[in-house]
Amino acid sequence: MLKTRTDVDALYPAHISEVSARYRRALEALGKRAFLIPSGSLKYTFQDDHTYPFVVNPHFKSWLPLTNAPDCFLLVGDGRPRLFYHQSEDYWHLPPADPTGFWVDEFDIHPIQDAGDIHNLLGDTRELAFIGEETAFADSLGIKSINPDAALAAIHFDRAYKTPYELGCMQLANIAAAQGHLAAEAAFRLGKSEFDIQAD
Repeated sequence: MLKTRTDVDALYPAHISEVSARYRRALEALGKRAFLIPSGSLKYTFQDDHTYPFVVNPHFKSWLPLTNAPDCFLLVGDGRPRLFYHQSEDYWHLPPADPTGFWVDEFDIHPIQDAGDIHNLLGDTRELAFIGEETAFADSLGIKSINPDAALAAIHFDRAYKTPYELGCMQLANIAAAQGHLAAEAAFRLGKSEFDIQAD
């Protein structure tokens, strides 16, 4: 059995190269310059200021390990990937910190206050395709190619083939899960209740 590498920070640049090549092939078939991929938006509960738990767009997440960054955007396919990183000034909420980590060197990062700020940073939006849930926003930008079926089919097919970086992430997740199961078993054998095990 092949040993999976778990030094994901070292594997990440090659992952970006591979994912970039996959998306460029999809763009060439589509005849577009770049994909605009939103991270997703917060959804508020009815008549309240609380949100449902945020779930990131999987196409955004396949590029970078940001899983709790609503209202960010990736522009990929025409050179170095660009991340439009949402950092709004808000009276009630602390704005997100500047991005850090092993992945930041692979992106040109542009802070934005509001999603609308990206309009002037995109160039000719007729040359873009959009992959995400916020289709009305894409339409407001003048993007006509929204969630194109053929491009999504090609991208989904390629996503079935995991890069060494993705395999390393899966291995690390399984190691953490196994450690949790072993700790829960040990606590159970000590007579701890289900509540106490979960609290540990």
